[in-house]
Amino acid sequence: MSDSKQRNAPRLKVALSVHVLGTSRNIGLTTVDVSQGGMFLHTSEPTPIRQLLRLRVNPGDGRDPIVGHGMVVRVVDREEADRTGGE
Repeated sequence: MSDSKQRNAPRLKVALSVHVLGTSRNIGLTTVDVSQGGMFLHTSEPTPIRQLLRLRVNPGDGRDPIVGHGMVVRVVDREEADRTGGE
């Protein structure tokens, strides 16, 4: 079964600025895509799977940031990204 058939909600390819809050360092990330159930973030320093995060998403256009919680459920390493053509 393809990955897209397993999804409950469509994904929208959009680049939004995201910051991880409450860490000792300021981590700035960018979304690759977002959906009703989550978002795929591009980073050179992945967070461990099942790690809980507090995030601030900047939707742009002068709108207020969205603050919420999320959990890392999947990490795509460079080898997998190269193999699948993904990020």
